[in-house]
Amino acid sequence: MRTRFRYDADLDAVVEIRNNYFEERPEGPSLIRDDLGAGVNGIKHLPSGKMLDSKSAHYRENKARGLVHVGNETNFAVKRERVDPNEFGQAVKDAGDQLKSNWNGVASERRTEREERAYAERNR
Repeated sequence: MRTRFRYDADLDAVVEIRNNYFEERPEGPSLIRDDLGAGVNGIKHLPSGKMLDSKSAHYRENKARGLVHVGNETNFAVKRERVDPNEFGQAVKDAGDQLKSNWNGVASERRTEREERAYAERNR
């Protein structure tokens, strides 16, 4: 984030503006309620067709069926895999060939086939 400054007349100086969100945030564990909330009579588990009354029941049902929840990953330190420069170059070449209507040499093959047919017809 960009560093921001403002003039403070009381100090007669330019001071840095800081967001103290993380310093003001109380420490402690994050808790997730197990119930579905007021006014919700349950959720239908689509694979089984059962009506469930809590999140934990939903998670148990999914686990019993071998299903996996996505979006709850906690390993944020994993770095992205770097793309091989040669692979990128090949992708660019393939895109260029596709734009020239020569995807994987198909246009060249068709042109050769047309020329061979034309030659065969001329020399019958």
